[in-house]
Amino acid sequence: MVDVPPAPLSTVADATLLEQTVIRVLLTHTYPIVLHGLQALLQAQQQFQVVDRRMTAQGLMEAVRRHRPDILLMDWQLKDG
Repeated sequence: MVDVPPAPLSTVADATLLEQTVIRVLLTHTYPIVLHGLQALLQAQQQFQVVDRRMTAQGLMEAVRRHRPDILLMDWQLKDG
């Protein structure tokens, strides 16, 4: 596999569009305190929007279907997974 460098931003409009893009994040973790902490960290940044938080694999699948997040940040050992 060959690494291809990203294309440079060609205009100020491209850079502005990139800055205005909101990245939709779905958080999943076994512990509520971790979910709250991650949400607080992400929401402190303008480009991230936490669309949902879940604590179970079943809830995760439902949330993924509903929200179609750009990023899924999850605990790999969920209670029911």
